[in-house]
Amino acid sequence: MITLEAAREYVLPVWRAYLSIDDDGVRARVDGELLFTSFEQVEVVRLLQDSQEQYYLWLCQAEDILSIPLKYLDVDRIWPVVQQHFEPEQVGEKAYTEWIVNQAFFQELVRENVELVQGLTAPLRPSQHRWWTAVGWFTFVFGILLSIVASLNEEALWIPLFFFVFAMLGLTLIFPGSVEMDAQKITYHSPVLGRYQMHWSEVQRIEYSPDHQRLIFYADDTRWLSIRGPLFWRPNERAETLALIRAQAQVRAIAMHSNRWAAWKMFSKNTRMS
Repeated sequence: MITLEAAREYVLPVWRAYLSIDDDGVRARVDGELLFTSFEQVEVVRLLQDSQEQYYLWLCQAEDILSIPLKYLDVDRIWPVVQQHFEPEQVGEKAYTEWIVNQAFFQELVRENVELVQGLTAPLRPSQHRWWTAVGWFTFVFGILLSIVASLNEEALWIPLFFFVFAMLGLTLIFPGSVEMDAQKITYHSPVLGRYQMHWSEVQRIEYSPDHQRLIFYADDTRWLSIRGPLFWRPNERAETLALIRAQAQVRAIAMHSNRWAAWKMFSKNTRMS
């Protein structure tokens, strides 16, 4: 038996995560939950990374998927060992894609998403939560006051300038622009830079920051549309808009993945309309 343990130091021994692999299958305990499946039942195996950059081992069986969190375990050691128990055509994203499209539960989900997209009669306009607008006003007023005080005290020039720039950051929350999505396109109206737009038919992949600050829709590496992410949206509008994005991604086979650098990609490229 191959046993792999890599609990973080702060995890108490009684809560230690483990995953054991032998010829019969996989046994695991994570956060007190016991999981088991035999290799004979597994048709496809996949390593998935979620929006928080946590890894999951997906063991796909007939009409079911066993998902094992690997957050306390050594992924670099586990994944090669798991792959040894399967044929190459049973491993990875391509194998998973070919398997999932033939599953009845997935086909039903696709039908529901197609109906969601086709049934959209009015554009969705996720607006910024009032909390963030309040944060913007506080940042702006506080920054201006500090800038004035620093100027009156004849501080070095960079000090009042620093506080002025800090105040300007508040304006980006006070005037965030607007986002609009419908069945055909995504549009972002910037209060300063104009209107940016991309059609869903152009989108090849979607990136999002782990904290959901930003969403980026890519046509290719030379064209993308960057918008504020779900973190800033009102809760009721967030759920509805995310459902549309996921539905479009599934129906159009658009790849979605997390990127820690996405939060810093604040400007769109080659998608400005006016």
